[in-house]
Amino acid sequence: MNEIKQFIIEKLEEASGIDGVKEESLLFEEEILDSLSILYLVGEVEEQYGIQIPLEDVIEDNFCTVNHIALYLKNRM
Repeated sequence: MNEIKQFIIEKLEEASGIDGVKEESLLFEEEILDSLSILYLVGEVEEQYGIQIPLEDVIEDNFCTVNHIALYLKNRM
């Protein structure tokens, strides 16, 4: 799971230009994640892990922190 979290953090930092993203960072509230960067992140995750993330799952509850994203992905794998 740590590998998944590190991958997510790297992609979030690339997309946002913000260094120091933490596992508990509130991604929308801290403006790390927005409508464009979430699409970038979803595409990167799908490519890296060979999974499809349904559009109806791309909601704030699943993507509010790195921990939430990693848990969601773990359940999809």
